[in-house]
Amino acid sequence: MEKIKFAVVGSGHIGKRHAEMVVGNPEAELIALVDIKNKEELGIEKYDVPFFSSMDELLDANLDIDVINICTPNGLHEEQSIKALEKGYHIVCEKPMALNKAGAEHVIFKALQVHKHVFAVMQNRYSPPSVWLKEIVDDCVLSLNNKLKQKSIKIDIDIDEQLRIDSEPGPFAQVISNFVMNSVIHGFEGLNTGVILIHASLTDSELIIDYTDDGKGMISENVKKVYEPFFTTKMGSGGSGLGMHVVYNIITQRFKGQINCKSTLGEGVSYNIIIPISAL
Repeated sequence: MEKIKFAVVGSGHIGKRHAEMVVGNPEAELIALVDIKNKEELGIEKYDVPFFSSMDELLDANLDIDVINICTPNGLHEEQSIKALEKGYHIVCEKPMALNKAGAEHVIFKALQVHKHVFAVMQNRYSPPSVWLKEIVDDCVLSLNNKLKQKSIKIDIDIDEQLRIDSEPGPFAQVISNFVMNSVIHGFEGLNTGVILIHASLTDSELIIDYTDDGKGMISENVKKVYEPFFTTKMGSGGSGLGMHVVYNIITQRFKGQINCKSTLGEGVSYNIIIPISAL
């Protein structure tokens, strides 16, 4: 029987598990790996297959591939799935398939147009629930890279590589995404540069996350309203007023934690989050 040939795009923790699943299946063959980091940094030297630094390089190589596994940051899934489908490959995509319903429909309709299959898989089918917090934050920042480059915003991530949490990564990624986008849209409005610091630490009983930016800051009245639904200083200009409300609900409802905002006009903003380990 002819083997099914796979390429894995995104060779971090999850991508490596996809590669292991392929290599361990006698009816499958690993053809290539893709990641922006080098093989040594990723620890994937044992895979003796072509390695590419971008998906475009992989597609341009025209290798004999049946299926492409998309294991990159969430914000890249839709774009990369469309590219692979347009080149005539089946897709295995880590959840979510896209960041919204319209994006998911885009992928599905494209698959129907080109007569290819799309399989959306859940991360915990391949891995235990323990996740590396720094990788969640790194992936989230990478998916927002284009927006950050527009304003030359630097993000310093101060999180131990070995800090693991027993929880779904999705809610944490949503919190960080909303923080960063809030800084881009509001904090750095009218500014060409900026710095964001994301710090996290773990005690015996709590996960502590601190997020700060050196942007424009807020008046005290706005600080009091920052978590209210539909509160925004950009209503009618693209702001929904729901981003920080979603963050508040994730922290206080999903994780039974606390979130505190401090800001002074002209001096940036800081958020301190405390989550009990028992709620993760």
